[in-house]
Amino acid sequence: MKNVILYGGAFNPPTNAHKAILEACITYATEVDGEVWVMPSGNRFDKAIPTPIDKRLSLIEAFIQSVNSGSTRVKIEDFELRSSRRTQTFETYTVLQRMYPEIRQTWVFGSDSILTMKRWENGERLFDELKMIVIERAGSVVVDMPPNAQVIPVDTQEVSSTMVREHISEALDFSHLVPPEVHQLLT
Repeated sequence: MKNVILYGGAFNPPTNAHKAILEACITYATEVDGEVWVMPSGNRFDKAIPTPIDKRLSLIEAFIQSVNSGSTRVKIEDFELRSSRRTQTFETYTVLQRMYPEIRQTWVFGSDSILTMKRWENGERLFDELKMIVIERAGSVVVDMPPNAQVIPVDTQEVSSTMVREHISEALDFSHLVPPEVHQLLT
């Protein structure tokens, strides 16, 4: 089976923090002879993303180009993004199992997600069964770590996509918050 690291998120737009996490995912994928699939989320029950799909995909392509992946394959998996339904992690997990039975999925989550995962739809199953990489986030101390989780420390800049969008709307410089390739598309 092929090892696939699934790095999902809104990436609206991708930030330098996203870049640091992607680089850590690539390093991990290299160690396990795997590849990384960047998976932009579709609209969720807790978040609607008004940015057009084509623009989001362009930004994610630029984001992927901003890292040195070496011989590790990095691709976009757009199943959630193109779904007409609101997405949920468990449903995506099972759909991807059916679509790609030849892969071993490893999901990337921030430690803040681990703290709430058991409350998600089928969250207990995800918590107990899913192989995952956990990225530590400031202020999110995980006491109850999932049994198939590996913590990977990543030094991320304190930046969010919301912060970038606010900088853009207020005509402030945001070049220090996003990779240059992403910045070029946003200016």
